[in-house]
Amino acid sequence: MKYYEICMGDGDPRFCHPRIDPKSPWKRERLTSNRFKEIHELPIPMIVDNKYPPFDYLLGGQIVSKKAFELIKSLNKNIIGFETQMFYKDEKIWDVFYTIIVPKYKIFNWDKSDYETSTNSLGEMFLLDINKLVLDTKKLRNIREDNIFTMEEEPVGIYCTEKAKQAIEASDLIGFGFKEIPVE
Repeated sequence: MKYYEICMGDGDPRFCHPRIDPKSPWKRERLTSNRFKEIHELPIPMIVDNKYPPFDYLLGGQIVSKKAFELIKSLNKNIIGFETQMFYKDEKIWDVFYTIIVPKYKIFNWDKSDYETSTNSLGEMFLLDINKLVLDTKKLRNIREDNIFTMEEEPVGIYCTEKAKQAIEASDLIGFGFKEIPVE
């Protein structure tokens, strides 16, 4: 089976650059690392820098349209989506989006990948930079009910199976791109 990193697809290169409203309690959560400690009032308020129209996916790396969220829910047993509202200068814009939290799996191939690590203030090692990403064939066998996921070792990227790639390409979703990831 083939696996892919989900990335920005073809389309308008302009981008609205969403970020969590600094006044929101969601600002304390680590959504860009695909995790949270507490559920706060919804929808999550996001501020955008401009009114460039959003695509179905890749606003801030994990914010999807309602249409994209519904498709992802059909492809995954494990997914969480928090309603998210965009604001431009205190004005609500566009329909509600969803900030997705996808399942994390230990699938990084430490032997075949080319990477750099660092240590945080607690002495924990983390991946600093990945020059060549290779997924571990044996560890991927644990992914049975989820076609869209992230790596526990580096939870910023979002990956998918060939089944998910084909379903997204067959839909009318805008903004999705795919980069094949080696598996060994």
